Amino acid sequence: MLQAEPAKVLFDGLGLNIAKNLNSIYGEKYVKNPKDSAGGYAGCIRCCGNCCKTSCIVFAWCDCGPTKKISTGNIGLLIEFGRLVKKLPPGLHLINPCSQRLMIVDIRTKVLDIPPQNLLTKDNVTIKVDAFITYRIVCPELAYFSVQDFRSLLMNLCKGLFKTVVAERTLTELLNDRHGISK
Repeated sequence: MLQAEPAKVLFDGLGLNIAKNLNSIYGEKYVKNPKDSAGGYAGCIRCCGNCCKTSCIVFAWCDCGPTKKISTGNIGLLIEFGRLVKKLPPGLHLINPCSQRLMIVDIRTKVLDIPPQNLLTKDNVTIKVDAFITYRIVCPELAYFSVQDFRSLLMNLCKGLFKTVVAERTLTELLNDRHGISK
């Protein structure tokens, strides 16, 4: 059963600190044990999956078997009947192929290149700005369940931030205080 833990998303450059609890975002359905309320054929499906687990040697060579590998730098999210059950660390894990899915989230630091864009300064001068972002996923549950494509969301947030930062300053301010503005 997944215990509720605070999920923290930090945007240091913006000074924005969002810390929310999984219960307040998703509700109780992601924290309760799905075995309590799955109902229907859930017991039968679990039994079939557990039989597959015992025949682990037969299925060990193919990817459809009950053993799943999580590489270093990744976190596995075990989903049973559409609900998050727990996070799995890197290593080899046995899962029930009939009722459980394993979603792998990469938590290593990545670089996102923002294409050049023409922006207008406060003194009506057009400049071309390009940049890159380094980011790391802190809470894999939020990255997987709350946003469909967090990379495009991050890129659009940064583009909007560039527009507001450049529009508030003149060209001389931008050229003189580059390091202060970038922080």
